[in-house]
Amino acid sequence: MVATILQYIFIFLVLILSAFLGAIEKHLNFSINLKKITVLLLIIIISCSAAIRTIGTDTENYVNIYLMLPRISNLNINLLLEMSYEPGFVLLASLLKSIGIGIQGFFFLFSFIPLVIISSVIFKVDNKNAFLLFFIFISFFILRGPLDIIRQFFAMSILLKAFYDLSENNSIKYYLNSFASILFHYSTSITLFIRRFLERTIIRKSNYVLISLVIFLIGVIARNFILSDISRPTVTFPALNKVVSYLSSSYQYDNTIHFISRILLEHSLPWINIGLIIFLTSYSYIIQLNRINLISFNSMLVGSYIYFFCMGLGESTIAVRLSYMFSIGIFILIKDLLIIKPNKIKYIIWILVIILYNLIVLNYYSNAYKLFY
Repeated sequence: MVATILQYIFIFLVLILSAFLGAIEKHLNFSINLKKITVLLLIIIISCSAAIRTIGTDTENYVNIYLMLPRISNLNINLLLEMSYEPGFVLLASLLKSIGIGIQGFFFLFSFIPLVIISSVIFKVDNKNAFLLFFIFISFFILRGPLDIIRQFFAMSILLKAFYDLSENNSIKYYLNSFASILFHYSTSITLFIRRFLERTIIRKSNYVLISLVIFLIGVIARNFILSDISRPTVTFPALNKVVSYLSSSYQYDNTIHFISRILLEHSLPWINIGLIIFLTSYSYIIQLNRINLISFNSMLVGSYIYFFCMGLGESTIAVRLSYMFSIGIFILIKDLLIIKPNKIKYIIWILVIILYNLIVLNYYSNAYKLFY
């Protein structure tokens, strides 16, 4: 109970501090180095919160994983391939275990490292608005990222770096970082095949809605007329077990409130992405402002198309996972949406969206649905 209270205090402290710094950033006479130190301190606070994490949907699971992992000296290729988890995750976690890092240190570093990677991209994208970028980022990802799905979040941080490299026309680094992200979560393997799409021009609102509808219907048709008589594949390669487990994974609900809370938790961010995509088609100048904006927008497009297709198939778990992954650049677009031709309505709308999203996540993590037993 005490750890949970401390965790919420850490979270609100970071959100309030970063929001305050983002709001007054233009009036601060901070050097770039001072900004970096400030963001680093905020990252340390977040990581300390992650170290004592009691919230999140995977906390107990990761504790058990870390306890059962062998030390690095006991690892070999055969053992690595026999595990259901990605080799990068296994190697890094086993290394930490070998040097005496406990479970709290494991959670700390698996929060700290990806957040440092993301902050490095933030300062490259726009160091003048680094505090604002950091605030928007953690508003969407602090609860469901370093405090929850740590393998995918680690991979997403490397993926964001890959997107930035692509925006700088560095194809080699893009593919290297994309491959590195796969070592921490297999879902990012899709990025090896979508480079050209990420660099394409923007799409019209009517075309997006039509394409999304068609993709969803294709998924429905595939589920009812093609896949209905096909059994799930039997996987003999352990590394693919985790991928297959996302297909039609069942979840037990305690009551109706639990069901609603879980649906809101999983599907709120995908629909925020979809709403932002539709909204930005009317503000194409933001998408065309620079290549990182274009790539971030197209990444969200990919995520939404996959979401609609998988929802049509009835595979909500993988739909949500992949949509979440491809939303990694959402904060970059929202930042420009707020600072270019600013008005109070846009600020109020996105502040309400951020507050509502975090309330949805906190409501689930606090187990409020158990009050309705």
